[in-house]
Amino acid sequence: VKAQYNKAINDPRMRPVTIYQLQEIDLPLDATGGAGDQQILMSRALEAQEYVRRFKGCKSARSAAEGIFNVKIGKTFDADGSKLPKQLKAALDKAGPGKAIGPGRNKTGLQVIGFCGKRSITPPKPAMPPREAVENAVLNEALDKQEETYMVELRKKAYIEYKGASQSQ
Repeated sequence: VKAQYNKAINDPRMRPVTIYQLQEIDLPLDATGGAGDQQILMSRALEAQEYVRRFKGCKSARSAAEGIFNVKIGKTFDADGSKLPKQLKAALDKAGPGKAIGPGRNKTGLQVIGFCGKRSITPPKPAMPPREAVENAVLNEALDKQEETYMVELRKKAYIEYKGASQSQ
């Protein structure tokens, strides 16, 4: 029982997990194609940099977007730190909570990622079973072994007679 308890405590799923709370902010490009695309991209990049400068945390995401046309602010979400790309994780750690990183390019335009916060979650450790439970488990194991040997011996001594329907009369 002690070995099972130690195995449960040392399970990799029992390690603490770092959770990053993030928010996606999109600045879409309404490019129709042509020579103006580069100018639109540069203009949106400047707006995105202005947004990053104004961003002071996820609560201020809407106020940071004032005066910037067509900004889509997503809901905050939690991301497992071990599953984030290393470059993104390093950039977030360097910027720190309450800051934004970007802009970066995505399918629809430019994207800024707001870093709301970081926390560590540790699963609760299982409690050691009480003494009575351990004693009962050991006793049950011993009784199971005795029962098995008794049943094997009964099977050896058993005599089973098979009779057909014609022999029973």
